Amino acid sequence: MAEYRLSYKRGKVGFAGSHAAYILREENYKYKEDLIYKEYGNLPQFSGNNALNFWKAADEFEGVNRNAYREFELNIPNELNNQQAIQLIKEFVNKELGTDFPFTYAIHKSYNEQGQANLHCHLMFSERKLDGIEREKNIFFKKSNSKNPHLGGNKKDRVWKEKTKLLDIRKSWEIFQNNALEKNGFSQRVDCRSLAERRKELLEKGEFEKAESLNRKAVNINGKILIKMKKIGYAKLSLNEKKIVDEYNKAKKEKAKKERRIDIIKGNIIPTKQEILDRLEELNKLDEGAIKRQTVNIITKGKLNKEYFELKKVEKSLIAFPNNEKLLNRKKELEKSLREIVDTHVLTPKYNRILAQLKRDYEREKNQHLDNLKNIYKVYNASLIYEVQKNKNDKENKIKDNLLEKYRDKSVLELSYKLHELNNISSEYKAIQVLSQYRLDNLLHSNYKNSKELLKNKEELKQHQLFNNTEKIKELTNKINKLEEKISFNSKEHEKIIESLNKKSEQVAELTNKINANTELEKSIIQKLLKEKEQENSKLSNFEKHKQLIAQNLQLMSDLEKSKKLHNYFSNKNDNEKYNKSLFYLENRIDAITNTINSKANDLSNINNIDKKIIFKELKEQHQNIVSKSEKNIEKLEKAAENIKDILSKDKVLHGLNEVELITLNKVTKGEFYKNHCKLVKVEDEFEKLTQKYQNSNFIKKALMNNELKQKERELNILKTQENTMIKENISTQLFKDKVILTKEHFEKSLNKVNKGLKENKAEKSNSLNILKSLKNVEEKQERKHKDIERNPISKNLKNINLNNISKFSYDLQKTLQTEQQNNYNNLEIKLENERGIL
Repeated sequence: MAEYRLSYKRGKVGFAGSHAAYILREENYKYKEDLIYKEYGNLPQFSGNNALNFWKAADEFEGVNRNAYREFELNIPNELNNQQAIQLIKEFVNKELGTDFPFTYAIHKSYNEQGQANLHCHLMFSERKLDGIEREKNIFFKKSNSKNPHLGGNKKDRVWKEKTKLLDIRKSWEIFQNNALEKNGFSQRVDCRSLAERRKELLEKGEFEKAESLNRKAVNINGKILIKMKKIGYAKLSLNEKKIVDEYNKAKKEKAKKERRIDIIKGNIIPTKQEILDRLEELNKLDEGAIKRQTVNIITKGKLNKEYFELKKVEKSLIAFPNNEKLLNRKKELEKSLREIVDTHVLTPKYNRILAQLKRDYEREKNQHLDNLKNIYKVYNASLIYEVQKNKNDKENKIKDNLLEKYRDKSVLELSYKLHELNNISSEYKAIQVLSQYRLDNLLHSNYKNSKELLKNKEELKQHQLFNNTEKIKELTNKINKLEEKISFNSKEHEKIIESLNKKSEQVAELTNKINANTELEKSIIQKLLKEKEQENSKLSNFEKHKQLIAQNLQLMSDLEKSKKLHNYFSNKNDNEKYNKSLFYLENRIDAITNTINSKANDLSNINNIDKKIIFKELKEQHQNIVSKSEKNIEKLEKAAENIKDILSKDKVLHGLNEVELITLNKVTKGEFYKNHCKLVKVEDEFEKLTQKYQNSNFIKKALMNNELKQKERELNILKTQENTMIKENISTQLFKDKVILTKEHFEKSLNKVNKGLKENKAEKSNSLNILKSLKNVEEKQERKHKDIERNPISKNLKNINLNNISKFSYDLQKTLQTEQQNNYNNLEIKLENERGIL
């Protein structure tokens, strides 16, 4: 399909020759086989009618930091054959460049992974306008001389810097393509305008379906990223490059989907049965309100939807933060704006006209799809419901396949604790946690923690009051007041969130049902895999079963230790509630792992001691080897990281240059700088030794050594001059500056790679050390001593909590804390009475 694309680029000095060789497929690029045609013209005599000579001269003699060339990258309609494409480019170049500017162009025809052709042209040209005066290459690229033109270079035409010129060229390329398509009998046309401009025109014409097909992101990507991906693969791209490629592929899919839908509506292509069923399902969901909203959105050019979706986002945030003034004010602004939009546009003649047309369009499309089902696929209304249900089942099967892929390689114990994890939280409680941005659990946990701290401070206060320690009493009183304020604030916040959730009971119910369906599906997959793995394990020998059970149990102990450390870390860092979600899931995971370990305790105790000793020995050796190997890797990687950091340091090393600049200088001079500097250091050392020897000699030896000393000094001065010249000639060039950036990026990428390896090795070492520690404790029949996490009683009852009883759980928690407080006070009073008696 014909697609419009014109990319306008500037090429800096130092890149013209290599780029010309690339597009012409010459020198290092002869191996490429996608060249269709190449041509050049208007070249000065000094080039010898050779394009590469001209562009290499531009690199050599064009001023530093100037443009050596400009370039158009032009997509050619794939409908045209090679000869028609060549004719199109020739006509375009003749009109836009004529005989005024030196140019070089090449037409390439490449193919993507799907076998689709990509016919395109690279057109390089010089901004220096020919004036009939022949000049040598060292003069041609100089600054022009208006008084004596033959003494200066060819003048650059500044028109190529103007935006209006680019817009004219874009329109010109559109006209040339459409003329070529029409001339060769094709109905397709291209348009140089933006998607937004074209959509606006279609909306004004009332072509709403076509306008909707343009309501998408433009399909665009830097060609260098695609070339890089082709060479090294998607997996080796940087995170930013992967993101760009993902957005590009997403935009391509969206475009193809919307264009296909238009072709289906026009009757140009026959839709698949699945496409018909999907679209009918969408059309059946379009009620009167949805069509009315779409009508107002069309009139307001998307403003209604933009503000409506922002309002929904603000309302969701208000569930978690009901007192946030900024959110409340924004909600009022959006509600007011939406009312104004509706009042302004609803029931106007334009609104009524568009609404009626949308209803006709949707009804016509629905009938078209039903006719296709009857006539092509022989599906009638009686079986339509079954087909739609089958479509839903197909989607469910895809989700099942993804879950199977996710859990297929997990061990029996990992699957067991995941099942515990899913069973432990009620779907409704998970829904209200999601809607409250996981604040509910955090508020209760915070209150429990603060209440414990409050009790501790009150006990301490009682003791200091006994001895009239005024300063400490004041400090503790302040602490107690602050903690009571926090507890009071958290309780009020908790109540307000519950109140807000009660108002949104439909939203809670909807999300609960969705989570419940997903959870049940996930549980069924895990249970299925557990049965399969247990059947596989039944074929193993007893020894292998025992070995697998012990290894997995030790891994679970390591996971438990890691999860507890993470929980304690996040808990201490959660003042801004950044880790609410992580803490919620970590608590549940810790419960699940603990329950799984406890459930397998009997199986472990039934393993005979002989097998245990052999297995323990094997596992110990295995993990000791891992630790040893990891330590060696860590040592190497740490040294590598330190070396790279030294290189990336901005400290000046030599002649005011840092390490990166010196490495780049050596690359630019093809190793000559390093060779020269090594000689220089060697000669400096020799000269210093000779000087010292000269100073310690008598006058006769000095006379004999005089010539040798002068010779060594001359040699030293020559090497210093050569070094200074290399620095002076290169550091101010654009090529050097660009190479410095590339060198720095290379070392930064290397550092990231080293740090990633360091992180992986440290994690592997930590995991093996945890397993070895657990192994030692089990061998010695000791209980592992974990630093336990501080948790509120509500965490043990997650599967029982819903919107109706969460307030009761909160009340029970407060009651528990008050009882603890009362008991503590009673014990404290007895203790203090005893102390008074002793005193």
